[in-house]
Amino acid sequence: MDYFPEGVLNSEQLRALQVRGVIQSPVALDAKGSAFDLHLATRGWILNGSIKQIAERKETVPAVCSRYGASFELDKRGHVLRKGEVAVVELEERVDFLQHPWLLGEATGKSSIGRLDILTRLLVNGCPEYECVPMKYSGPMYVEIAPISFDIRIYPRSSLNQLRIHCGERAPLSSLVGRRLLFQSHSGKKFSADAQNNRTLSLDISPRNLAAYVLRRDKLELLDFKRKKTLDARKYFEAVESNSGSLQLEVDRFYILKSRERLVLPEDIGVTGMAYSENLGELRIHYAGFAHPWFGMDRKDGRIGTPLIFEVRAHSFPIVLRHGEVFAMIKFYKMSLPIPEADKDQEVDDYTNQELKLSNFFAAGTEPTKARRSARRSTR
Repeated sequence: MDYFPEGVLNSEQLRALQVRGVIQSPVALDAKGSAFDLHLATRGWILNGSIKQIAERKETVPAVCSRYGASFELDKRGHVLRKGEVAVVELEERVDFLQHPWLLGEATGKSSIGRLDILTRLLVNGCPEYECVPMKYSGPMYVEIAPISFDIRIYPRSSLNQLRIHCGERAPLSSLVGRRLLFQSHSGKKFSADAQNNRTLSLDISPRNLAAYVLRRDKLELLDFKRKKTLDARKYFEAVESNSGSLQLEVDRFYILKSRERLVLPEDIGVTGMAYSENLGELRIHYAGFAHPWFGMDRKDGRIGTPLIFEVRAHSFPIVLRHGEVFAMIKFYKMSLPIPEADKDQEVDDYTNQELKLSNFFAAGTEPTKARRSARRSTR
């Protein structure tokens, strides 16, 4: 296929690019919806600190990593990344956008990884921007990995992030006239016109409902990537219920929260979510993962729409969050072509049926129970 209409490429178009050698992978591309998974290769580096940026056009990621870190080989035994360490690992997949100079890549961490308090960022040679593969780039890709709360064991072919490819400039849709994509209730009767027009999402901390999950204060055991779907979530997380419509975030604890608005995507629109501001005072907000076409449609429970999930941490002092506060921004992108019919039933991780959901690394049925907690007035 020599011609792609402008927009986000679907899984069928991505597989066509692999056939042409534009996307290079040793195995069949793991593509679904509007992106494809990236997988760790075998070459990595433990760094003295996070790479701020690849500043010069001719600067390469391996050269910078060799200058400020020590190399390691990732093999079938796995490699342990310690809490607080920063690593960079080369990816199996490469791209050659010289063949199609109007293509560019947008990366994000996978939802299952972000919800484990593991930060990931894509790096490519000669590019000062994280999470971006610029037009005309040809070469390898790398991922920076930073486990914040506990040690992890990674392996070759572990997948921590994913890549979406745009044909043409990355331009969000300017008009959604006639579309109803955001709702305030799972019945579908309350259309969120203001939120959709403003491209914003607000917090769901409604009274007497599960408000958040928070990482436990205990020393947490190492998380082995080969144990996916077998881990007990209760060993890592606590559940928090608010009885006042507000929630006090404790300093340097990791919280998982959800949006009040429920997203319903048709087959020709994809979404990227992001913090309203990456830092609101002493509050850090992060969104990991793309929302693919058909997200929130045809839920198993019959509900309309699905909330988006955010990872949050307060620094320096506690912060009180209130129900309905604007918390995030959302960007809608036109698909180059609608997603294939087969993709609609291939959401392996089942995030389209989520409410407030932990990472899919945890076994079903191990979610922690609720503990009532409300905002407290400071006595200082």
